[in-house]
Amino acid sequence: MYIEKINGPEDVKKLSNDELTSLAAEMRQALLKRASIHGGHFGPNFGMVEATIALHYVFESPKDKFVFDVSHQTYPHKMLTGRKDAYLYEEHYDDVSGYSNPEESDHDHFVIGHTSTSISLACGLAKGRDVRGESGNVIAIIGDGSLSGGEALEGLDFASELQSNLIIVVNDNDMSIAENHGGLYQNLKLLRETNGQAECNLFKAMGLDYVYVHEGNDIPALIKAFESVKDSVKPVVVHIRTLKGKGYKLAETHKEEWHWHLPFDIEPGEVIADFGGEDYSSVTCDYLMKKMKEDPRHIHISEYSYPLPDERIAKFPLPTRDQSKLLIYRRGEVSEDVFTSLPGYLPQGSLMIFNNTKVIQARLHFRKETGALIEVFCLEPIQPNDYVLNFQQTVHAAWLCMIGNLKKWKDRQLKREMTVKGFPITLTATRGECKGTSHWVDFAWDNPEVTFADILEVFGELPIPPYLNRDTEESDKETYQTVYSKIKGSVAAPTAGLHFTPRVLDALQEKGINLEELTLHVGAGTFKPVKSEEIEGHEMHTEYISVNRSTIKKLIDHDGCAIAVGTTSVRTLESLYHIGVTLAENPYATEEELRVKQWQPYEKYDQIPPVVALQKILGYLDRNGLETLHTSTQIIIAPGYNYKIVKAMVTNFHQPQSTLLLLVSAFVKGNWRTIYDYALAHDFRFLSYGDSSLLIP
Repeated sequence: MYIEKINGPEDVKKLSNDELTSLAAEMRQALLKRASIHGGHFGPNFGMVEATIALHYVFESPKDKFVFDVSHQTYPHKMLTGRKDAYLYEEHYDDVSGYSNPEESDHDHFVIGHTSTSISLACGLAKGRDVRGESGNVIAIIGDGSLSGGEALEGLDFASELQSNLIIVVNDNDMSIAENHGGLYQNLKLLRETNGQAECNLFKAMGLDYVYVHEGNDIPALIKAFESVKDSVKPVVVHIRTLKGKGYKLAETHKEEWHWHLPFDIEPGEVIADFGGEDYSSVTCDYLMKKMKEDPRHIHISEYSYPLPDERIAKFPLPTRDQSKLLIYRRGEVSEDVFTSLPGYLPQGSLMIFNNTKVIQARLHFRKETGALIEVFCLEPIQPNDYVLNFQQTVHAAWLCMIGNLKKWKDRQLKREMTVKGFPITLTATRGECKGTSHWVDFAWDNPEVTFADILEVFGELPIPPYLNRDTEESDKETYQTVYSKIKGSVAAPTAGLHFTPRVLDALQEKGINLEELTLHVGAGTFKPVKSEEIEGHEMHTEYISVNRSTIKKLIDHDGCAIAVGTTSVRTLESLYHIGVTLAENPYATEEELRVKQWQPYEKYDQIPPVVALQKILGYLDRNGLETLHTSTQIIIAPGYNYKIVKAMVTNFHQPQSTLLLLVSAFVKGNWRTIYDYALAHDFRFLSYGDSSLLIP
């Protein structure tokens, strides 16, 4: 063995290139055995073996001074400077520390336990050398992770002023302790990709000479590079590309996990350390996982993204609605069919629930005398706040609205002359107080023969989704409504229902499927992307729901289980459960108290069966002499949510990083990528006018 004969750097210089390569293999084997028994900084040292050999082959340590950053790369250095026994023989493993240490050897110059310091320390050594009129090379060795530290950048900044010998070896393995991020690393990547030839070069920009070594684990290439800079008369950077964890497959593949490692079994790589006593790490991990499942607020929306090319977005529906494709997801298995086949996949006697809301022509356009176009988008009624009553108003109505081109709407009223039902009228819009991103708007008109519903029907424009990136067309008035739509009030269609036709509905009934309806007035929030990094920062819009007594009784008859058509039906049905929980706690709750708040399902831990929750709602209706439950919901359904009523779902394919995708993910236990990967690979059409899916977890 060559390593046994190495008592100092002078012995390294006696070896040929082939012998040096064999030495590297022996050193790596010794490091592997020691790490498996003793633990330690694994990845950085394994990647630096060849570079350390080359440094000691070329330079004259300790006259030439090596300054290591953090000291996470010093194990090979110690092996070549008289401390090999601490790496070869188990009884000597504790003879040395994990850091450079002048008390151990004249080849170490600092005790280093902090990152980003090596360049500054080397600058100090070089300056001291110059002041004393001495000679010798000063070599700072720094990893790409440490390079981003402020002190390292200060050192680079100062180095160019030395105008004397200073060699900075940048060990670039494209990895800090964890994955690298930031502009500095983009430049390192560019240099790696161009073999060091890119004009944009951080080091040159700071006045330093530059040498690049693409094969940073090749000893002859490293020797050549180091010889070219030895005894340089100005500061120079030698940028070497190495492989972190080189020589051990698990460490090469899982770089973060193997940066530092506990003792392990070499073959499988499993930790074998036994510290005795209770394992609090597992206790902590279990606790945190439990809390995450209970509280999805900390979900990162970036985890729910996928590539959606514009050409995969269906801008228009198919000529025949029910000829869309149908993806079937059943307990992890994916297949496809045509939508008319839907009844065949549902069990006889099951209950299917639809949202019967109707999209209103909610976009109103006014043109000012200056020519400026102002859009008023009606979101929800305020005065009166009941949809039906508001639509019936004949003189005045107030709505919460989004305003397009708001900066052009100053103090004056907006006016528009029009003819409705043969009557000439003047419609005025007066802007009131701001409510978040929306405004109170008072509408008034001068003919009591005309209702606000009449005005919207004539004057309004259907609000097709913005992601379709086109103007509303006349055909949308029909195609952007479900065939069973009845109750006006939505600003977006429950699009899962757009695939249904009378023949599909007839086929469902012939199969023995029970069909029921409820109402959720879809708000503009359905288009609202999640812009916050964590979903805790996303606010759901309030949506108004109404559910008849007969539907609730049907749900009870079916053991509180239903097939939901669309995410709007899902949100309504699941909200019913949480309304029932509220009533179990407070039977005399008001309509406002029944409103399901955004995070309520994750904050209330009362576990009652769905049937009991539904019975509580029936009791509420009985006490108040009501046939219909009227309230609202702000519910967000995200991974970690436990579905109570919905057992199967018909839905379209939703936008990346949307709350609707979170809802689907929660339903299929996180397996949404399987579904969406299949849809992307098999030419499914996406979003509102796109194809459909049947999800059975």
